[in-house]
Amino acid sequence: MESILVIALLVLLVVFIIFLVLREAMCWYWKINRIVFLLESINEILARSKDIIPGTELCPHCKKPKQKSENICKYCGKWTN
Repeated sequence: MESILVIALLVLLVVFIIFLVLREAMCWYWKINRIVFLLESINEILARSKDIIPGTELCPHCKKPKQKSENICKYCGKWTN
C-alpha cells in the first residue's frame, strides 16, 4: 500500500513539474510575459498622466502635475527648470 502511495505522489510531482515547464514555454512562445510587462507599463503611464490638463506638465521629481509657468513644484518643493 505504501509503495502505491509513493509512486502516486512521484507521478503527481513529475506531472506538476512538466506542467510548469510547458506553461513557461508556452508563455515564452506566445510572448505573454512581454505583453504583460508592456500592458503594466502602459497602465502606469496612463495612471500618471490622467490628471494632466493643457498648460501643465509632470514634475520630474515627484511625477505630479504642475503649471508650466511654475519653477518650483508645489508638491515636492523642488526646482523643476
